[in-house]
Amino acid sequence: MSWSIQKSMWNYGPSKSRPAVRVGHSSIRQAGPVTFPPFSATRVYMEQFYIVNGRVMVDSHLFDWRATLNMMLAGTNAKGPGYIMIDQAELKAGEIHRRAGRHIDGAWNSASTQMMLLASDVVGCAAYVGDYTPNFGADGDAAQVDVSKMERVVLQPNTTYIASPFTTIHESIPVEQDCRRTLVRIHAHI
Repeated sequence: MSWSIQKSMWNYGPSKSRPAVRVGHSSIRQAGPVTFPPFSATRVYMEQFYIVNGRVMVDSHLFDWRATLNMMLAGTNAKGPGYIMIDQAELKAGEIHRRAGRHIDGAWNSASTQMMLLASDVVGCAAYVGDYTPNFGADGDAAQVDVSKMERVVLQPNTTYIASPFTTIHESIPVEQDCRRTLVRIHAHI
């Protein structure tokens, strides 16, 4: 990770007489509504796509997802290449979809993506809002990060959420009933 990204991620204490303490900030904000194509068990992992003149350009096998991606990106200043993850799965009540435990997602890629957008059609994710002292494990594992003073926000269905892939702590949560769930995650440049 480059120094310029590290500087934007952490706030360093002003004191020169004691070691600096890193403080991270996790945030997420609700954006606009989103709809999804019918369930088809689609699974795509971080495939590159392009944003040209504010519109999404995808390969032909993702043609049906253009409207969803454009809705998710509406109102953002995303540009250039982005990466998309689509995961549609059939779940039983009490199961989680995707990665278990608290984590950040920015560890998968270089510091080139600066915005993460999340959307799903069934509740299955919670994010944490507030300051924290970073203590990440491998691949962004945040199990050791103290979140006791942070606000936990359950992400609502059919809504786009915007966050930082490098600092927003989030986790999968169990679905309440048997369902077919669609999750879309976009990493994009701003």
